Amino acid sequence: SVPAAGSTAKISTGGQVALNLSSGVTVAGGNRLNISSGSLTAITQSGNLPLNLLNSTQIATEGVHILGGGGVLDLRVAAGNLNMVAEAWIRNLGGGGMNIQVVNGALSMLASSRIHNENGALTLIVRNDLTVGRIISRGSSTTLTSTQGSLLRASGSSGADLELRSYIHHVPVINFATSANLWLGVDLATINDNLRTRVSDQPYLYLP
Repeated sequence: SVPAAGSTAKISTGGQVALNLSSGVTVAGGNRLNISSGSLTAITQSGNLPLNLLNSTQIATEGVHILGGGGVLDLRVAAGNLNMVAEAWIRNLGGGGMNIQVVNGALSMLASSRIHNENGALTLIVRNDLTVGRIISRGSSTTLTSTQGSLLRASGSSGADLELRSYIHHVPVINFATSANLWLGVDLATINDNLRTRVSDQPYLYLP
């Protein structure tokens, strides 16, 4: 693990931060580990990943992963954008769920980028545009929100932008301020407080 003594624990570099851990990150007081870098990878066998990115950051091909256990993947971008390169994954295969928040920017995935949460709640909140490659949500709930922007389908994407364990696993909640262009692999979704239903002869619930 990476034990950090104090609420201002920080890793800073002009290049890439690469964390390879066995039992996650622990910061005193339950705070996040502050990271200032251009690129990030983080892999842990178990435990929590509470990370606070202080500037625009690229998730490199190796991705951000919790491979087991019961930990929470908690990724916050305090300033700037979060960008995922081709083939990059943000993934929690453990039991604790996933929270991603981009406070003042956008989250951009490419067609081959993936966000995958296996258990618990997936909550993704972005201030500006959320561009989706594919989001795989197999836990108890899914919330996708762009508070001031749009929800967009990444160029070159094929198939569902949102994939659940099954079409009726749970009803995702999707909110946006401007517009949406997504293909949802669900029967039902709550879209800006309105319940939408997939047309029976169509493979996806299409937004808009």
